Amino acid sequence: MMTNIYSQKRIEMFDNNATIAAFTTLAIAVCNVAAVLALVYVLVVPADNGSLGSLGTQTDSTAAEALDIAYPLGERDRFANLSRGPTHYFLSGNPEGKKLVFVHGINLTGNVFPHFIEALTAENFLVLAYDLYGMGYSDSPGVGLIFAKGADYDHETYTTQLLELLDHVEWTDAVVILGFSLGGGISTHFADKYPTRVEKLILVAPAGLKHSIPPAGRIFYIPFFGALIFYLIGMHILSQRSKKHLQGAIPEPYKSHFVATQNLNFRHNPGFPRCYIKTVKNGPIRGRDQVFKRVGVEFGDRVLCFWGESDMTCVFGVEGTRFREYMPNAMFETMQGRHTILGEKPNKIAHRITSFVQ
Repeated sequence: MMTNIYSQKRIEMFDNNATIAAFTTLAIAVCNVAAVLALVYVLVVPADNGSLGSLGTQTDSTAAEALDIAYPLGERDRFANLSRGPTHYFLSGNPEGKKLVFVHGINLTGNVFPHFIEALTAENFLVLAYDLYGMGYSDSPGVGLIFAKGADYDHETYTTQLLELLDHVEWTDAVVILGFSLGGGISTHFADKYPTRVEKLILVAPAGLKHSIPPAGRIFYIPFFGALIFYLIGMHILSQRSKKHLQGAIPEPYKSHFVATQNLNFRHNPGFPRCYIKTVKNGPIRGRDQVFKRVGVEFGDRVLCFWGESDMTCVFGVEGTRFREYMPNAMFETMQGRHTILGEKPNKIAHRITSFVQ
């Protein structure tokens, strides 16, 4: 009997040792995987506390060739050294013409719709177009800096950029502001904060009226893994998604230019991935109902809005309905088209803008 008890204890001890060994092996494996993931994260995801540059800081031949085709710098191009970093801009049109600022959307640049800017200049506007922080040739400032002014890529980041740029070009009187998509959310915030700097506000499918995070954007709220996954495959996915615009109604060659402009940021802009993540999380993309309501009261019929009836980005049937509720006195014009109606109907929109500002 003593022998049986002794044997049983040996078996239990063996089982315990085996269990401990298994857990130890598992713990070592988990630690190894964590160490590898941490190393990959450090190598792939840049630190937040510094500038990551822009299209202008790229030196490889592939990027240079793409820039020469889609966004070459010329005599009109200028850079303003603003508080958060250099901002690229250009002026087009009659120097004595009506002043209008174009604020572009996410993924894009100030030159995304060159035929629309040409249509505006043909209507005797002087157009100021620029690249938002983290896009195009503008700098991608660091986030949460302690000893310098950082950028959270929120409405304050972008409205301050616009204010400082207007001061830089000495447009200190009230001007016409035109915002498209993300630029619409930025422009609405700007009008809310600096109403004396805005003569009239033009919005084209403005962002800011969603009430939930888009499904694809939820990945950014996953600690550690969200940023890692996006840096590994996000730009490829966005580049593939941009191809859908090749089936859209923007006329050629501007349709191909629109896609190429997005791909400049997706493939060649070192600061864009961080800009995209931070803007989707912090930017004026959703939940800005109260801002639209205040601007609706302040500006009344000094707001003109265009919306494509087939827009599934800033959804016409949902966000367009909210806009009309919040800004009942605004001029609201619908037309057949998608989110890219500025590129689809540039002359029609430019002509309507002319009659609106007169």
